[in-house]
Amino acid sequence: MNYLMLRGLYPKDRKHPDEIFHDSIQQENDVWTELLYAMMGSADTGTVAYLNGPDRERQYGERFRVVCGKFDHNTPVHFIIARGGFKEYNPVLAAHPHAVKVYYGAGVRYIPAKTDFTYDMILADCEEQRKAVLKVYPFANVQLMVKPASHIFHPVEIRKQYDFCFVAIHPSDPRKNVRWVYETVPRSATVLQLGNAPTFKVPPNVTVKHIAREKMPKAMSKCRVGICPYTADDSCPRVVPEFMACGLPVVALKDVSINKQLYLMHTAKKEGFWEAAAAAMHQDLSHVLVHYAQFLSLPAAAEVMRYYLEGMIHE
Repeated sequence: MNYLMLRGLYPKDRKHPDEIFHDSIQQENDVWTELLYAMMGSADTGTVAYLNGPDRERQYGERFRVVCGKFDHNTPVHFIIARGGFKEYNPVLAAHPHAVKVYYGAGVRYIPAKTDFTYDMILADCEEQRKAVLKVYPFANVQLMVKPASHIFHPVEIRKQYDFCFVAIHPSDPRKNVRWVYETVPRSATVLQLGNAPTFKVPPNVTVKHIAREKMPKAMSKCRVGICPYTADDSCPRVVPEFMACGLPVVALKDVSINKQLYLMHTAKKEGFWEAAAAAMHQDLSHVLVHYAQFLSLPAAAEVMRYYLEGMIHE
């Protein structure tokens, strides 16, 4: 089978293509590229495509490549996974009328826009999103997405220095609730915030560090609990599986858009959030890694995706 993943538009925050292209798949840290690679069988081929960027291609072995900018999208493909819901995908999708088309909108774009073609499957992050999609497209095949973490995330043996880890790359993003965290976090708690420094005042018990992605597992492992105080508009924050892959229990606000049972997380309303986070510091962590490996890891997520796609082949 030939797979094509429309990964998205070329990221504006990447100053050089080398930040996307690596020498081998083992150096890759983009979870979507890794997921497609994990899905492939021994005779399959795969392409991950970034649109609207500088023309570039990197081959990972004979059957897998990552391309940027212009590429030959007229080569026959059996499956197209369109991540992001960008209108720039439409010419590529229209060029393959017989391919099985899978939509994953992510965030506010989780419901596909009306187009001249039909998606064969729509992936949603939670049951609430699945029901919302079915209200717009009553006969759609809507399945729940299993979003893993990149293989670079794993536990690191290191001394715990912080109570809570909190990721907010862009602190001004209202979905991250950074101001609420600063205003309500107990002053006795120590917090490591990974991301850019905010323009507003940071509490003395919060340490802000902007680090490279490959250094995040070590930083997370210095913490006892991963917290996700995000709003419902932040759909299935990727930091949840990343925390779990590092062996951290996760506490999130109750409204977060995620499959809460699958991701084995504690949820709480705002008024009880910090109490729940404090309680999580004392739980047995061994089952977090076991659950992640069995249900959320790259091999587990790839198996679920293959199951979905094979089901459509036989329909």
